Amino acid sequence: MDRVQPLMSRQGQPMVPLVSADILGMATTLISAGVVHMRRGHTARAHCHLETDVIVLVWKSGTAGALTMYGDRLEHEIWQRPG
Repeated sequence: MDRVQPLMSRQGQPMVPLVSADILGMATTLISAGVVHMRRGHTARAHCHLETDVIVLVWKSGTAGALTMYGDRLEHEIWQRPG
């Protein structure tokens, strides 16, 4: 199997794409998965995932974990940690 090289996402995160497909031939049925490596203290550009659901698995982090903000005005937040 060939090794997939990381690319820089539009959000400023190095990402290795794992799966990317339009599963039913319609733009509303997308599936996408990738591995994102975030450096300590890095902040991604604000963005929304309107076409897909998102699952975040934190593999390793500092004690604070990873912060995700959500809501129409980013009024909610959740701290994610390994485990």
